[in-house]
Amino acid sequence: MDNKIKQLYEKRWAVVGFNHERARKIIEDIVSSCGKEVGRRIIGKGTLLIEFSDGTVLRHILASEYSRGYRIGKMWCDKDINREILHRVIMPMYFGNRDDIIWL
Repeated sequence: MDNKIKQLYEKRWAVVGFNHERARKIIEDIVSSCGKEVGRRIIGKGTLLIEFSDGTVLRHILASEYSRGYRIGKMWCDKDINREILHRVIMPMYFGNRDDIIWL
C-alpha cells in the first residue's frame, strides 16, 4: 500500500461491530492503554467517539450497510462479524494491513 495513503488514515481508528455496551468497554480499554491524551469524548445512545489531542480519532462503527463512508487505518473487529458485511462494507474502508486487525 502507498505510504502516503497509509499515513493519511493512520490516525483514524475504529471498533467495528459489537453492541453499544461492548464497544464502549473496548473503547475505554483502548483509551486507558494507548498512552494518548483525550481531547474530547462524545458518548451517547448511538455515538461513541473519542478525539485524542494528537488528532487521532477512535469511533465505534456498526457492522451494517449503513456504515459506508468511514476511512480507517487501525481496527478492532468483532470476530463474529457477518462475513459478507466484512468483505463488502468494512474491508473497502480499511487502509491498514490485514494482519494488523485486532480480532476480539
